[in-house]
Amino acid sequence: MPDSPGWYDVTQGSELLQGDLLRDCPIPRVRGLEHWPLRAGQPLEVDIDREDVVIVSQSCDLANDKIDDVVLAQVLDWAVACRELIRQGNTFARSRNFRRALVAGNIPSLSLLHKRDSAPTLGWSIVDFHRLFVLPKPVVLAVARAAGPRLRLRSPYREHLAQALARYFMRVGLPHDAQAFESEGEIDSTVDIIANKKRYESHRQRGFRYLPPAGGGWEGEKHVWTPTPGPTGHPASRARPAPAYDRRGAMPVALPPWQTARRFPLSQAAPHRAFRAGFLLSHSATGDRD
Repeated sequence: MPDSPGWYDVTQGSELLQGDLLRDCPIPRVRGLEHWPLRAGQPLEVDIDREDVVIVSQSCDLANDKIDDVVLAQVLDWAVACRELIRQGNTFARSRNFRRALVAGNIPSLSLLHKRDSAPTLGWSIVDFHRLFVLPKPVVLAVARAAGPRLRLRSPYREHLAQALARYFMRVGLPHDAQAFESEGEIDSTVDIIANKKRYESHRQRGFRYLPPAGGGWEGEKHVWTPTPGPTGHPASRARPAPAYDRRGAMPVALPPWQTARRFPLSQAAPHRAFRAGFLLSHSATGDRD
């Protein structure tokens, strides 16, 4: 398999775009805020954790200085994330079906990142939208400058990540009050006979096809169509009626050909050119050879 085919660009410097991956980004955590309001003079402790993150703020807001803070999402190695999910009770996470759902983008809170073997390396990873961080933009710029070569998602994988985040936030939870539909919504398949039979069947070698009769279902018989005998022999040898005259009594015109040979004219400009309605008449009934 190719090494992360088309997923990443390698960049460096302080330019920030949506989809930039930052390793060991400092995430401050304040302890002591569990009891609010604080007592006068109560000290607060700040721990600094280091997390792998990806920027999910819009690139246009970052480039045009429309935001002062940058939204980041946690990036976890798949092995670490899988163990954490199992620890939380999600045993489905170790199955192939779960990985298939990740590839298809059907896990709302997670988004898959392709592995990359060449430097800068990245193993199979996921973006966890359960854990979002906000840092001041100057802090993120400093981290990006100090990171050296780093990965940046290409389009359309960058937009796919943003869409996954949007789907995560736009979820609507409904009460489970329609479960009775599972049993009450069953349809008796014997009611619709036409739906359980062939719509039409092949009949004769010339390709006639019949629909079921009105009312639904086959009635146990085959409707055989017998054509009315027509003139035989080569068309050129057939006897033609005498010419008739039009209303003005001037120009002799031939009788309409469908009155004698059961043909339909294509146009009045060429009445001798006709077509046979194949679903009505057979070759033997019209004497056509073409």
